[in-house]
Amino acid sequence: MPETQVKSLLIDNTKCITCSICVSLCPHDALTIVDRVPEVTGKCRVCGLCASSCPPKAITMAAKKFRDESLAEEIDGDIVVFSCRRIKSTADACVISLLCSARIDISLIADAFMKGAKCVIVSTCGKNCRNYPGSEEAKSKVNAFKKILKAIGESKDRILLVEGDFAKAVESVKGKFTEKVEKADLLKSITLNRDLRALIAKMRSITEEGNAYGEKIPREKYEKILDNAIDRALKISIIMKNLNGIATVSELVKKTSLSYKDIMDTILEMKKRNLIEIDVGDELIVKGVSS
Repeated sequence: MPETQVKSLLIDNTKCITCSICVSLCPHDALTIVDRVPEVTGKCRVCGLCASSCPPKAITMAAKKFRDESLAEEIDGDIVVFSCRRIKSTADACVISLLCSARIDISLIADAFMKGAKCVIVSTCGKNCRNYPGSEEAKSKVNAFKKILKAIGESKDRILLVEGDFAKAVESVKGKFTEKVEKADLLKSITLNRDLRALIAKMRSITEEGNAYGEKIPREKYEKILDNAIDRALKISIIMKNLNGIATVSELVKKTSLSYKDIMDTILEMKKRNLIEIDVGDELIVKGVSS
């Protein structure tokens, strides 16, 4: 079985890349790599930070109602709030209750926009978070998502982060956006980019706490690295969307807003990651690789 249950979590052995991000982020030191796969060896409090930060999405919650697909089914309405279950509010909006704000996944936020939401609010407990720094990780993801929105030409104000009662935040965005996100499909594709997810997952710890040797990367420098990764993920998503199985570089130039150089640089990067195959004839031909 590729998917094995580890107490409160499900680990897909075929997807796990043994990056150990889940182990380093766990607020309760509950995870350890055993035989190249994460296992719960301490007390897991089911905050979901490991699942929401896993680059290849190899970790999910054992309880079906807490999985991405189940949470996505609850999404309905122009304003969607993802909130820690401890926060009470009388706000008039679609509220998705999470075990902890640490559970928020950038791909789950993209699901909200895919289903027609015009604005998303993420509500945390701040420093009162029982799974701290889970709330700070949620904040980091929201900030990264703002960058992704900007990259596809959308307002970063379509997503807000608040602490505690979110009623005022809901009122502040009512009627602010009249149109749905036009490129929600690209948004979803970008949030599934494994390299980008890894950078976002590491962002807060690397810039604030440092690596295993105590070395930190300045926030400004990391932001630039993240911006470049988002730009690369966007170009990959655009090419994959317009590939339709097979296409020449000239055809991709016509179908997309990308320059010839952008496409060449991007497909070479995609080839390195085994995302595509390339044939050389009278012209370079790009083929999609079945996953």
